Amino acid sequence: MTVFLLIEAREIECSVIDDIRHRGLSPILFTSRYLDESHFYHGIDMQLFDEVYCVDTFDSVAMLDCIKHNGIPVTAVLGSYDEVMVPAVDVAQALGLPCPCLDGLRCAFNHERARTPDAHRACICQNAAHYRHAITGICQGQRATLSNAHRHVIMEQCTMVQCIEGPYYGAELLYHNGHWRVIAVNRRFLSAGDRAYVTGICQPSDLDPERLAQASIQVQRWVEALKLRGGALSVTFIYTADGPVLVDMTLGIANARVNKQVELTTGINMMVHVVDFVCGKTRALSRSLHPRYPFVADAFIFCPRAGQHDASLIDKNHRYFIASCLKPSSGQSILARRAVGKVIVGDVMAYGESCQQAMEHAQTLVRQVGVKPWP
Repeated sequence: MTVFLLIEAREIECSVIDDIRHRGLSPILFTSRYLDESHFYHGIDMQLFDEVYCVDTFDSVAMLDCIKHNGIPVTAVLGSYDEVMVPAVDVAQALGLPCPCLDGLRCAFNHERARTPDAHRACICQNAAHYRHAITGICQGQRATLSNAHRHVIMEQCTMVQCIEGPYYGAELLYHNGHWRVIAVNRRFLSAGDRAYVTGICQPSDLDPERLAQASIQVQRWVEALKLRGGALSVTFIYTADGPVLVDMTLGIANARVNKQVELTTGINMMVHVVDFVCGKTRALSRSLHPRYPFVADAFIFCPRAGQHDASLIDKNHRYFIASCLKPSSGQSILARRAVGKVIVGDVMAYGESCQQAMEHAQTLVRQVGVKPWP
């Protein structure tokens, strides 16, 4: 049996293991994080993989040596997150397998080239005079994405900061038949206060058709400026009064929950298309004419620290309830990503007839969860 090689794996990659097996491929994992950062694999069943090899996943030469030494018949390679994407493509290219464009990936990791005219407009200033010169250059004769009000701190280096205000969004893209296609645009809900963090995501967004079209065009321009080709991308942006402003770009789908939200509202499983791509196959991107839900919100469950939480309090008979997930925990483990001192211990999905209504239903269900922190 030929092998589908996963270079590291998260929940989203694990969600397509059955699909990989149905293709007649054997899922094998290369990992260095399992030993060094075991919490990265917390909650993932390692029995999903036919074999697990502990190898430096940042070193393509080491991975190729492992493949050769063990006689692994690799027919597809998939990198799971940004830091291992370039080595994963190096491996795929050396084996003559389908993969994203390596030049585009290297461009995405080059901060100077990544700051395109339509993307980030920022620079590091060595002194106050340099700061004022940079402001003048941006505001005269160039398309300025900076607002009129600027703040800077004069130390050894002066940093020019853009203060952006507006709702926060994410776009999920697939490379399909030689073109990037915006599959979905979601709304990212933020906490109040200066140190805002994401409290939930709703798919689709609350953008009207005109602003959605404008955002989609702008996102595609950012991506094309980096000359990326192949796979999937997640792009976050803030919609200001002057239009979308780029915040971040991730090489891959945002996460397993977003992938599920997109599937529930469009009928498209983006991760299956990513597997198609690295297997050298293409299928039609067919949106469902009758999606299961109009809007699906995913609200996060927070706890100040890891602890015991009671999922039985969630009303699963609630009219708008879809699903919930609570992470198993122990007092000694680092269990989840941190958001400004809070630990995400789970999430609840709910639907609604609008973006705001769906999130309100999800947050209502989240408030029912009981969490008892460990002493």
